Amino acid sequence: MATASRRVLDAPDPDPFRLRTAAPRAAPEPAPKPRRRPATFPAIAPTPPSLAAFAATRALAVGDWAILAIAATLAGRWGFAAAPAAWSLAEAGPILAVLAPLKLGLWAAAAYDSRPRPSRAEIALGGVTLGAVLAFAAAAAAAPTAKAAATLSAIAPLAAAAIALHHTLWAAWMRRCAHRAPPLAALAGATPAAIRALERMTADARLRLVAAAADRRPRTAATLAGAPVCGDLEDLRDWRDQGALDRIIVAVDALDDAGSTQRLERMAWAARRADILVDFTGAPGVAPRHALAFLPAQGPGAGALFAKRAFDIGVSAAALAALAPILVLAAAAIRMESRGPALAKIHRRAIDGRVVTLHRFRTHFAAPGAPETRPANDGARTFMGVALDALGLSSAPMLADVLRGEASLVGPAAAPLGGWRDCIAARTVAQDYARRFGVRAGLVALVPAGWSATPEALLCADMRYMAHASVWVDLYALARAALRPRRRTG
Repeated sequence: MATASRRVLDAPDPDPFRLRTAAPRAAPEPAPKPRRRPATFPAIAPTPPSLAAFAATRALAVGDWAILAIAATLAGRWGFAAAPAAWSLAEAGPILAVLAPLKLGLWAAAAYDSRPRPSRAEIALGGVTLGAVLAFAAAAAAAPTAKAAATLSAIAPLAAAAIALHHTLWAAWMRRCAHRAPPLAALAGATPAAIRALERMTADARLRLVAAAADRRPRTAATLAGAPVCGDLEDLRDWRDQGALDRIIVAVDALDDAGSTQRLERMAWAARRADILVDFTGAPGVAPRHALAFLPAQGPGAGALFAKRAFDIGVSAAALAALAPILVLAAAAIRMESRGPALAKIHRRAIDGRVVTLHRFRTHFAAPGAPETRPANDGARTFMGVALDALGLSSAPMLADVLRGEASLVGPAAAPLGGWRDCIAARTVAQDYARRFGVRAGLVALVPAGWSATPEALLCADMRYMAHASVWVDLYALARAALRPRRRTG
């Protein structure tokens, strides 16, 4: 056998110049992929419209009309000494001009919305407050006599208080009575804090979780927040009955940018109909019991946005009119004390990503190349700057920016340019939400008491405000800022 092998090796090669290469090795067989478990999403039917909820909302509107009718009757008898049947156009006009804003404010605040959502009395209270402010202005302008003006000025707050009490009692009754089935929802991803919150909502019959989807199904528990894990995120997208869901809740961790970004990219197909639940648990400066920020897919309605913008215009215009002499004198004193413009421009980045230009009084000596804002202990501050800061008037010109539409009185705080390198996934969610619903930067940021001004805490507070924005919340924020000033833009 050795001789035969030597003969084969010693045999002449017919082509001695052929390139000799080693024989290719056989590629190893790939390891078998784990078999994907089949999706087990249940078959569900669309939730029928709740006639009880619609009827209750219509009954609420009828009750408000009855309150306004009683108020109009009292105003006619006390202010004009005439019954409603005997009113002339000159008598009916002022009464309608005073009471109509109350109804318009309720409509603007979407107080008669019958969509599935928690019944909150503060929604109506914001609209009633806006209507009462307009009613006072109408009483002073439209009343023909002093007696009629006094009567209408007294009737307007009484009618507003009666409507507010009516809505408060209605909200309490709606929360107590199960007038409709809870909305159907599916959960995509989860965090421990989100699971606890969804379990409370399910126990209170505010939500019915029918299924859950996980990033990696083999590594996930069998249930999430009481709902069975029926597949992964791709299975949820291909689920035949997912169009019958009322809500799709996507839970992300604000401190896990890589995992949260990947989950949001995989759920991009539901970007316009998914509620985002952002968990800030463990973030510096965030209180544990307020660590969840919830951004609903529907967002504020057109009426709520109209009411908020009307409130901004009315308050800022009234404040500028009242402070106009002081602001003119302050601007003249700044120009006399030092060279340079009286106003300083401040460039900030709003939460929707765009750059806004705000104005405030110049409180430092003008210097080329100096930063827009300087610390309070800077020695280059002017005497007028110290006085304006002490009186809280250095940012008063920003009220004109509110009128121009660059900012809002209350809203997410604008950040300096070059920031925003924290919580990228959560920041992206907030930026997309703000762009969709036209959220403006606020002069006053509503940050809960006891929170430190860390970037994570401010972002969590901004997202919580966007989910609950209303005229009533703005009034609370402005009152708290006036009594105990907090962090402001600029």
